Amino acid sequence: LADPELLGAKLREEADELAEAKSSEDVVRETADVFYMALVALARSGGTLADVRAELARRHRAVSRRPMARKT
Repeated sequence: LADPELLGAKLREEADELAEAKSSEDVVRETADVFYMALVALARSGGTLADVRAELARRHRAVSRRPMARKT
């Protein structure tokens, strides 16, 4: 998928199919499709799964530092 527009279209298509999936089997299949297309996009950009993991860790740290609202 050398064409960025085609890749974007495929990502949107697979995400739409995931959003519309009804059965757990369909959700699994469509999630696999979304993951695959996301990995293609990641590889095209030069990113790695290690980069994604680091970003998720950074976000987790940011969320865990937020002050908690008092319960009333």
